[in-house]
Amino acid sequence: MGNLLAQLLFLFPSSSLFAFEGVEFRLRPHQIPKDYGPRDVQAEIEFGRNLGGIILKRHSLYPDRELQKYVNLVGNGIAELMGRPELQYHFGVIDTELVNAYATPGGYVFVSFGALKLMENEAQLVGVIAHEIAHIDLRHEVKKLKIRALEDSYSTEISAIFGSTSATKRVLFEQMTGKAMKILFEEGRSKEMEVEADLQGIRTMMELGYDWKSYINYLEKLDHLMGDASAEISKTHPTSHERIAAIEKLVADQKFVTKPGKKNQKRFEAYVRL
Repeated sequence: MGNLLAQLLFLFPSSSLFAFEGVEFRLRPHQIPKDYGPRDVQAEIEFGRNLGGIILKRHSLYPDRELQKYVNLVGNGIAELMGRPELQYHFGVIDTELVNAYATPGGYVFVSFGALKLMENEAQLVGVIAHEIAHIDLRHEVKKLKIRALEDSYSTEISAIFGSTSATKRVLFEQMTGKAMKILFEEGRSKEMEVEADLQGIRTMMELGYDWKSYINYLEKLDHLMGDASAEISKTHPTSHERIAAIEKLVADQKFVTKPGKKNQKRFEAYVRL
């Protein structure tokens, strides 16, 4: 299909990169603070890469190369707009019927095939991926777990932990990894973090010209799962009506002039073969 730029332009033609009329987007919320330097970023990347490897031991990649390529192209197109410039983002569809998506520090995003089956169009996929990228951009786990490469940090020299023979450092790393896995698969993030990621995702959908209401429709479809105590997403996410209410309040408060956006249903269905 040609080089990556040509593929991204196929998915995101230049006309789609203009914001909707009346929508003013603020500076990226993830501007790196002065006390968060290159070594801290590297520690974040290394921790997230290792965490991503653990996820892939739990759930393997879905065996459809064209689907993987499609989701990567969509994800990288979104990351070009909203991603942190110091990170390289990676996307994968994991082979599980569980309905969920995961983001690890440093730029790793996974969407379950079960979640894709629940979606109806590309706009919903864009909303989910943008939501996960927002968690990375806003450094939610980085802040909560204090992933730093500073001497006085809880995660002292985390970048040196990898390959280290120090028993203390190895135990520390395992403790942090265990906490991160618990957040992703058991406890979930706080309601405030989920809503913050939703709102950033909605802004990105609007800027890319996608139908943001499709994301709300997807959240509504999650409602039946929220009533199942055994469903993973019911344990890791706040209720859909709380998230939808926050999105609708954002649109009203910001006085966004929203027009019907694109859904790209046929293209989505061509790759997500159910």
